[in-house]
Amino acid sequence: MLNKEYRYIGLDFETTGLDPFKDEPIQIGIVELDADGKIIDQFQSLIKPSKKTDELKHIVGFITGFSISDLEHAPLVDQVEPQISKFFDKHTVVIGHNAQFDLDFLKRYFPSMTYAFAVDTFQFSQTFVHYAPSYALEVLIQHLQEKDSAPANGTNRASLSPWLESYGLAMSSSKDSFHDALYDTKHSLALYMYFISTLSQLCQKYPNLVQFVKQDASIFSKIFVPPILDVSSPIKFLALEKIFPSKTSVKSKKTDLQLAGLEHAKKYYVGNIYIKDLLHSLASQKHLILSFSNLQKLEIAKEILHQFGIKNLGFIKEDQTINEKKFQQFLNKKVFSHEEVLFVIKYVSHLDRGYGTLDLNNKFDYQIYSFIKDSREQVKYPLVLATHSSLFSILDNELHAYKDYAVCFFDVEQRYKSYNFFLSRPCDLYYTLNLLETLLYKQGLKYQLGIDNSNKKSSPTISTKLQDFYQYFQILIGELSIETKKLFTDTSKTYIQHDPILGHSDFYKTTLCLNKMSGCLEGIKDDIEESDFVELSRQIAHMFNVFDSVVNINKKIYGQSDFYFVYSENAKFTSWPEFVDLFTSSTTYFFSNTNKQCAKLSENEEKTVVPMLPFDEKFDKLIDYLSTSFFEDSSIKKSVFVVSTQKEQSKKIFEEIYQKRIHERALLLVENITGGVGKNIFKAKQEKGSKILIGGYSFLLYAYANKIPLDEILIFNVNGPSKQQILDDIRWYAFT
Repeated sequence: MLNKEYRYIGLDFETTGLDPFKDEPIQIGIVELDADGKIIDQFQSLIKPSKKTDELKHIVGFITGFSISDLEHAPLVDQVEPQISKFFDKHTVVIGHNAQFDLDFLKRYFPSMTYAFAVDTFQFSQTFVHYAPSYALEVLIQHLQEKDSAPANGTNRASLSPWLESYGLAMSSSKDSFHDALYDTKHSLALYMYFISTLSQLCQKYPNLVQFVKQDASIFSKIFVPPILDVSSPIKFLALEKIFPSKTSVKSKKTDLQLAGLEHAKKYYVGNIYIKDLLHSLASQKHLILSFSNLQKLEIAKEILHQFGIKNLGFIKEDQTINEKKFQQFLNKKVFSHEEVLFVIKYVSHLDRGYGTLDLNNKFDYQIYSFIKDSREQVKYPLVLATHSSLFSILDNELHAYKDYAVCFFDVEQRYKSYNFFLSRPCDLYYTLNLLETLLYKQGLKYQLGIDNSNKKSSPTISTKLQDFYQYFQILIGELSIETKKLFTDTSKTYIQHDPILGHSDFYKTTLCLNKMSGCLEGIKDDIEESDFVELSRQIAHMFNVFDSVVNINKKIYGQSDFYFVYSENAKFTSWPEFVDLFTSSTTYFFSNTNKQCAKLSENEEKTVVPMLPFDEKFDKLIDYLSTSFFEDSSIKKSVFVVSTQKEQSKKIFEEIYQKRIHERALLLVENITGGVGKNIFKAKQEKGSKILIGGYSFLLYAYANKIPLDEILIFNVNGPSKQQILDDIRWYAFT
């Protein structure tokens, strides 16, 4: 199954933080496999950091379970190095999940270790696992175990469970071992062998796939020994089954809301109606857009409608379907890159599992998809869900496909914030750079296939004009960054407002680049597809609008010390008539769940789904309440959400809970501390016992959308002019 010319080792570090230049390894785990995937050697050791161990962060102790005393007598890096050297030589293949992180620490602290190349199971996961809730290691393991335990429907697919069992990892009980270096290494290797087994089965079922995995640029040509099959037949894969909306509908009730009786552009109060009841009333309507202020609320509405059996929902985005003719042209290429091979494997995996649309999740996926996508007309769904921002984007387009749809505009109090955000949406130069790279990729692909690149009837060529424009744009990004940095020299500010960049002396070189590009854009019109030129022109026009007006410049910090700049137009409006004018082509009803002065749709009494307890930043009172709740009667299962909109405050609450050992009585999940939203939500859904979730308003809405049962919501810090509106949202969007 694996190429015997190489050695295969899994590697994982537990560390004091994420930066290899500031943080240190505190544990290492290495496991070596033979070519059949069997463990033949392993090593693990704690590592004493050079810094004082009493500086160990609480989060590190919480996640890894290591205490100061555990590390006090551990060997130093220099003592560990001779013990791991036997695993590394020019034939070693290093395997890990987010492998670059571990390789960075290996290079920094064990620089004498050599290896042939690395394999990242995170990248493989994006190829073989579709629509995963998160690609975090522990989430993937549990997600795939659930699929193993689900009915097989007569299919005989590779399974993760046998590999877990062969490595001594108990089914469904291994979650307590995550963030132990040795166990994480074994989990990564179990994933790796599962993916290799899956690839072997796909090759047997779709023999033409072998021709792709043997491509020289593919990493599989080095590590994978495919089954011996007859692959002489022409390359052709079946089309993904296109899934069109079914004819599901909701039976009307006597209490159904009749939109015909409402007035266009009028505000209505809905805060005294359960959101489930209101959506049920609207669900029987046809040609209707339901628009919400953010994606989390949209997801809540989608989940409620799914509960009613409504699956044929539309969204204002492109369906990711494939044009069979273009895909066949792509498959007939002679040479494929590693990323293109991964895409073909992903397609075949989708085909094997019966998916109708592709789960695209990286830059290279979208580049390839740009060539093979199906540009069929958009399906007219009876009910469409949209965020405010996506609704504004179609209203901004005179040719949009929803002119005959009525609009129910929820969260009307958010209208100014939503629309001003849309008007002053950031100018993302790297997004445009990715678009240009996609156009260059597509052009190069057409050249390889002998397809005309342009709108002219001529032989295929590679446009030097597009290449020049791409280079000018790269220079623009560099000059803009250099000149912007000067504005933030000798200041701790992370935000400034500046006069228009275009033509300003502070941005002399940037202006030269902008003027150069302005004259070149029209020159590439005949060298790319019309739809691509329209999109590129739209993005460039937005950039010039931002740079030719008073501009807001935000300095965004990422990692330990890196930063980048975000530029947005200082656009503001406050007029209700101006806002209503946006909806002249669509009958629109505005719904408020907070303003009781609006006309009421119902005379229902106010109702609360989940109890909300205010703590008004009284820290000691909050901690005492949590301590009492989870220590007085440990037999009672309880789920609590602490609303804390400030990261530092959330961190403080987490540290106090950890010190008082409350986390031993309940699963503790903290936004951006114990993981990202996807990972935390997945773990919360898996936990059947007590749990404490800590985070902001958006995190709470995600919990609602994922049907995580909550017994109490503790309001710790929600401040500012929108406080009551947020509290009303928390109350109204909760549902059971």
